[in-house]
Amino acid sequence: MKWLGPRSGSEQSRRCTVAQRQHLGQSGQGIVEFSLFASVLILLVLGGIQLAMILNAALAVSEYSYASARYAAVHGGGQTASGYGSTIKSNVSPPQTICTSGFSSCTGGNGLSTPTVTSADPSGKITSGAQVTVSVTYNLSTGGKIALPNPFFGVTFPTSITNQTSLMAE
Repeated sequence: MKWLGPRSGSEQSRRCTVAQRQHLGQSGQGIVEFSLFASVLILLVLGGIQLAMILNAALAVSEYSYASARYAAVHGGGQTASGYGSTIKSNVSPPQTICTSGFSSCTGGNGLSTPTVTSADPSGKITSGAQVTVSVTYNLSTGGKIALPNPFFGVTFPTSITNQTSLMAE
């Protein structure tokens, strides 16, 4: 084999400019693709976080509704069902996910309503063997659980959660 020596300068410089031209044509493509993908990904993540916050509040309202119904079923013997919600409110603590500093912080602008108590007894009193129903409503907007604009790109989130629990009075 015969060594031909270095190539001429014009041929080497011409190859570099062709390679540089090919590279310059695609220099911003990756950034554009990433920005399109990242914006969709961020919207999905924000929607998922919002959904998790709403489901967490729904679980907490369900827990509070059950605790309130249990209190009414055990301690409400002989009491009038219609006025028993304020007694429950003062004696049953809501879950910490709704109220972090006790029930007193839930009374004003924290979104949790006073439990509504009804009895299946015709007299309207909580009597042994009668079904006691407690209904609790939590306003998500007032409670600070709606973090995104509502509706969010066509998805409308609920503004309140209501849970109703029925137990037999003891």
